[in-house]
Amino acid sequence: MSAAVGMALASILIPLACVGWNTGLPARALRPWVERFATGGSVALAVVSFIAGAPAVLGIGAFLISSALFTLTFLSRLPHQRPAVAVGDSAPDFALYDSQGVARRLSDYAGEWVVLKFHRGYWCPYCVRELHDWEEQLDGLATRRTRLIAISTDRVDELREFHRKTGLRMTLLADPANLAIRLYNLQNRNFTPRRGPFRELAIPTTLLIDDHGTVRWLDQASDFRSRRSAQEVLARIDMFLPGAPFDTCDVCAVQEPAPG
Repeated sequence: MSAAVGMALASILIPLACVGWNTGLPARALRPWVERFATGGSVALAVVSFIAGAPAVLGIGAFLISSALFTLTFLSRLPHQRPAVAVGDSAPDFALYDSQGVARRLSDYAGEWVVLKFHRGYWCPYCVRELHDWEEQLDGLATRRTRLIAISTDRVDELREFHRKTGLRMTLLADPANLAIRLYNLQNRNFTPRRGPFRELAIPTTLLIDDHGTVRWLDQASDFRSRRSAQEVLARIDMFLPGAPFDTCDVCAVQEPAPG
């Protein structure tokens, strides 16, 4: 096999390997800059392979595949959309089924603090990475008498299988009809490899709700490939949680403006 053919094949296999890794429900999905570097390098390899004499069909095919995947790494921006609730508002109640088919209402957790996470779905590697990140914080949240609830447009059967594969202990709620997502005005039509290629999904958003049902803090992603780490969010909300002194959060000296 010639060097030109090898480069052309590598320019196809490298981005496909990135896709394969991220779709395998990894605890650590590839970082956005890693994907962009790998797919960008693949485009360069495809061009060099074509110049070096790779067969036209292979060289052009390699360029089209690698450049398409490279382009996708730039199509992840989300709209600047104001949620239906703001800090100080009462969190709207809703009823959804969990991954075991049990009906859950937000009001069931009255008297407890809740971290409410809206995410795109079990198929989204960036969401899966974020959920695994938060799973590591469950014990710390429990000591603060705080629950973690994650909502997505997935169906109950999909969440049941996702729960079986990952073993996540957090509460996973199914919202395939976007009832709670629209209630909080977090809906957005975006790319999806499941029941797509485009449909209405949740804008990744985190809300802290206190034991009286009041929203105390919220954060909304502007790019579905990039999220605040669970550790950073906890550092920002720990000042509000039960038993924590008000001045424990150094990074909260400047309060972020509300979305919108």
